[in-house]
Amino acid sequence: MLKSTILSGLFFLSPFLSVAQWIHEPSVTDPELYDLHSDGGQLVVTGSSGVWIRENEKSGWEFKSIQSDIDLVASFTTHQQNWYAGVLDGAVYRSDNQGDSWEPLTAGYPVFGDPPQFLYPQSLTVWKNQVVTGTVGSGVYQLNGNTWQAMNSGLISNLHYNINQLFTDGDTLIASAGANGTFAYRSPDGSDWSHTPFGTFSGEILFILGGVRTDSGSLLLSATNGIYRASSVSGPFTHVAPSSRFFSFAPMVQSGDSVYVFLSRLTGSYLLTSGDDGLTWNQTQWWPGTVVYDMVTLNDTLWISTSTGVYHQAVKKTPVSVKEPELPSAFSLGIVYPNPVNPSAQFDLTVHHSTNVNLTLYSITGQILQQVYAGPVGPGSHSFRIDAAGLSSQVAFIRAEGEGRQMTRKVVILK
Repeated sequence: MLKSTILSGLFFLSPFLSVAQWIHEPSVTDPELYDLHSDGGQLVVTGSSGVWIRENEKSGWEFKSIQSDIDLVASFTTHQQNWYAGVLDGAVYRSDNQGDSWEPLTAGYPVFGDPPQFLYPQSLTVWKNQVVTGTVGSGVYQLNGNTWQAMNSGLISNLHYNINQLFTDGDTLIASAGANGTFAYRSPDGSDWSHTPFGTFSGEILFILGGVRTDSGSLLLSATNGIYRASSVSGPFTHVAPSSRFFSFAPMVQSGDSVYVFLSRLTGSYLLTSGDDGLTWNQTQWWPGTVVYDMVTLNDTLWISTSTGVYHQAVKKTPVSVKEPELPSAFSLGIVYPNPVNPSAQFDLTVHHSTNVNLTLYSITGQILQQVYAGPVGPGSHSFRIDAAGLSSQVAFIRAEGEGRQMTRKVVILK
């Protein structure tokens, strides 16, 4: 069993405690597994020359070939009973019969070189009831009928044209592009792209690698140097889980009250989990020598495509429980009672030796709602009061910080 490492905040007792708990799908035999897609009860994973499909929980995997000379199927999506697969050097293919036959969609698709080659369709998604692809070298294209049309107004040539990831946040389309510390987004009624800075790292170019909008309304983005959090696509973003390493893949999903992200590079993959809407993160696994390319959730089960195969593992429906850190700490934070809070509540802070602490009540978007206490405390148990009389009904968090450590408790304010 791997020993968990505290990144910041709480130690979460996660359902993921050992790499051995992942169940391998041995029938998916393909050296180039990549993109994962779930649609209803159906699972699809892309491979070297086609896609693997599992119709439901009781069925096995079946391979659907696109073309024998294809090197890699890198992206996949579905729309109106049709399948769409992005192929390396081969544009996008469409199937209207569950993968039994495919047709290339090349009209209007960008090419380069002599002889001309199709640009790499790195990502596929559906936005405003249309299939959209992000290319490596020529920006974003949408499919109108059987013809691709560029939708690059507002993108910066040479910087934003290399689309690493394309996904939707509600009605907003987000494109991760190769501009230093920014990404592009487009609202449903907009004709141009807008740009949001989300951070820099030693002057290096950053990419968004994944993202989710949580049930509580926070936008979480995984990037090449960790995890960012904001309440709006326009920011500002907080670097909630910074990393000194650079990662090539970072798929992120939400299941129940928890968010999961694999930070992956050639040497291996870290699994991070958050049970408090992305405020704090905990590393629960290190998987050496395995790159996790993509991850989806289906029926309370996480599925991943990796450099060593397809795996799955069940997750718990209940919120992730909390356990005190095993490492020595200057203090421990007790539960908030009563909880829900109306109009006030209290909690205990047990201090093991004299120290300085900050006790702050935060909203779920990271806004400071109340500075409960800031200053010195001596050894022993101390009670503190939260006054919620002037606050609206919401989910909040009380955070204790001191000596470079922090602990958090969830607070429900109910009026």
